[in-house]
Amino acid sequence: TYDPNCALVSHGCEPVKVISAERLVTLDRGPAVGLEIADVLDGKEGMTVISPEARECIWRELIVNKKGLKTFIDRPNAEQEYTFTRGHLEKMVLELDRLIDKYSSVPFVTKETAQALVDLLTEHRALLIEDLAA
Repeated sequence: TYDPNCALVSHGCEPVKVISAERLVTLDRGPAVGLEIADVLDGKEGMTVISPEARECIWRELIVNKKGLKTFIDRPNAEQEYTFTRGHLEKMVLELDRLIDKYSSVPFVTKETAQALVDLLTEHRALLIEDLAA
């Protein structure tokens, strides 16, 4: 393996879930992403996860009501717009195309995590295409 830390992992060195921090903080998708995270951690050795009934409430308190630790959206200039050249955008699209192709092919095509990654990459690709068209 390319990651020396994999030798320390007892149940394989493969992601069990792919999540999007951007989706976690949106009102429409955030609660579901929070539940996905809790489901992955629930029942794992050394993990204490709040009861399923309280999970959406905790998400709302942390994300909507801003109680608890700061997140990336609380940073100054979090919504700062970046200006990329057309060439930069085109290179980003090409790299996303490469990754989408890679993770849409064997042996990844049957892995849920790879398909979640493809979904996120495809979403970001669409945003870049919009920027190119503007």
